[in-house]
Amino acid sequence: MKRLLAAGSGPICQIAKVFRQGEAGRRHNPEFTLLEWYRPGFDHHALMDEVEALVAPILGLDLKAERLSYREAFKCYADIDPLAASISELREAAQRLGISDFDAGEDRDLWLDLILSHSVEPRLGKKGLCFLTDYPASQAALARLNPDNPTVAERFELYYQGVELANGF
Repeated sequence: MKRLLAAGSGPICQIAKVFRQGEAGRRHNPEFTLLEWYRPGFDHHALMDEVEALVAPILGLDLKAERLSYREAFKCYADIDPLAASISELREAAQRLGISDFDAGEDRDLWLDLILSHSVEPRLGKKGLCFLTDYPASQAALARLNPDNPTVAERFELYYQGVELANGF
């Protein structure tokens, strides 16, 4: 698909079986079906609108999706600023939140992932769809950095009832 995009195909999509090694767990299956699409010319805000228009009717939801920044979500559900906290502050927050059976050492992103998965994600989308936006730049994957704030990436994940449904950038 990426080769087709690079050749100028325009918008493109597919539904296909996907296999992930090492991701089996309560919320991850090593084999699943994925809808993947690309919209050249869309920014992440337009893509969120399109994802919401697709997912909300499937789930029977009428409410407008909540949009919450990564930073806002951490402040609200973990009482810490993920963009400013030191590793020792992240470690202390994890202990305070009852995440004591893991040690992420000096890996900042791993501490953030632990707090996100154990304390933030389970609370997202409880009343409807929730887009989590503006992830730290270190978690940008292939997403663009925000030109007005290069500490965050122009990417999102969509949650419903504490479960991630979509990832976009």
